[in-house]
Amino acid sequence: MTLVRAGLAPTDPVAIPGKNPSLAVSFFRKTSELALRLVWTEGPILGAGDVRVTLLAPWIVNNSDGRARVEHCADVMEGFTLAAEFRHKSWFSEKARESTLAMERERGFVNVVVDEPNTTANSIPAVWEVTNQGLALVRLHGRNHETWNIKGAASASSRFNYDHTDDELGELAGPIGEIAKRVERTHAVFNNNYEDQGQRNARAHMHILGQTAMQP
Repeated sequence: MTLVRAGLAPTDPVAIPGKNPSLAVSFFRKTSELALRLVWTEGPILGAGDVRVTLLAPWIVNNSDGRARVEHCADVMEGFTLAAEFRHKSWFSEKARESTLAMERERGFVNVVVDEPNTTANSIPAVWEVTNQGLALVRLHGRNHETWNIKGAASASSRFNYDHTDDELGELAGPIGEIAKRVERTHAVFNNNYEDQGQRNARAHMHILGQTAMQP
């Protein structure tokens, strides 16, 4: 039986363990230039110190330059497992979907499945595909269309102000359970971090998953 871990998303990038400080500084400088952001480097929620989650900024689109930047990120972080969250719809358009998944499989990327508003260019659909047999990662950002591109918010949590209903969590449990059967570990991470929404939703989600959920 494959267990599913539900948890909350950390927010601050930290140093890269196992790498010397100069390389860490160099990498963060490079990721700034490439509009990439390394979010997880310790993996306390992922339960594995060798997994890194990389968010690709919305202006990294699916073209030759964008693919070169993604490949460079993989080269720089060779030896780590990278989970890539694409944030421009061009990566998973009907035309590009299979080639993006093929690139992820070739480089060993974990395909990050997202649940988010899917109405603008800086959002992607949920793509329930496995590209690394070791891990599946689902990030739930909430479904607040009105705040997805909010300007001038006091904090990032305002953007993800969304409280999932039990029905929505029940609907998500199905595909999460199915994808969990195909990998060694599955992590569902709640990024709707306004007040205690994420904590409550994660707890409710674990209850819905029942025995397949990993207890904290």
